[in-house]
Amino acid sequence: RRELLDRLRSKYLTPRPDMPHLSEVMYCLTRSYFDRTDQIPPSEAELLLFSVGFGLEEVLLRDKTSLAPVTSYLEGLWLTPDYVALAGGELDLKTTRMGLKRLGEDMHGVPETWLEQFKAYAYKMAQPEVPETVPYSVGVLLLASVPPELVVGTFTFTKQELLDNWFRIQSRRAVYMAHFELKTPPEPFKWNRDWECKSCRYLIRCTTISHGEKQ
Repeated sequence: RRELLDRLRSKYLTPRPDMPHLSEVMYCLTRSYFDRTDQIPPSEAELLLFSVGFGLEEVLLRDKTSLAPVTSYLEGLWLTPDYVALAGGELDLKTTRMGLKRLGEDMHGVPETWLEQFKAYAYKMAQPEVPETVPYSVGVLLLASVPPELVVGTFTFTKQELLDNWFRIQSRRAVYMAHFELKTPPEPFKWNRDWECKSCRYLIRCTTISHGEKQ
């Protein structure tokens, strides 16, 4: 059992060499900072969830005609979309324990963070001259459904939506990188969504830091 977990950890939890990555600045900046500087190893549950998602993407998206995703650089950020080449273009894949009822067949229940990520990828894909509208196709594999469901659709984002989203991401990137210069973590509970703290392995550390700052 230990050997299997070590194999999964080695395969799927290797640190990203490129910094900062889009995923680091989209979510809690304090957590991302600790992951880079003083990491608490992910729990077994986190490891297994990561492995399932990454493993399914590798099986479903990778073959001789669709190679591993390429990490690209744009305006101070690294991005790694999980594209697969299809006859009609490219598609990004998400795996989730969300059910079809919550997601909706028209994907109206897509999480806000997914939309922000899709917009960032669409912005990158549309370079160098972003048109007034940009289509972005997504497949969502619902693992909690019995049997599993695959929902596919195309979002159409306006140029302004992409620019507004990119400006927000760039603002967070600037804050994140500034704290590496200062060698101090971003202020706890300020650069996150409330739900991110629920099962965060840094919650006790952030609470301790926060109480110390208030005293």
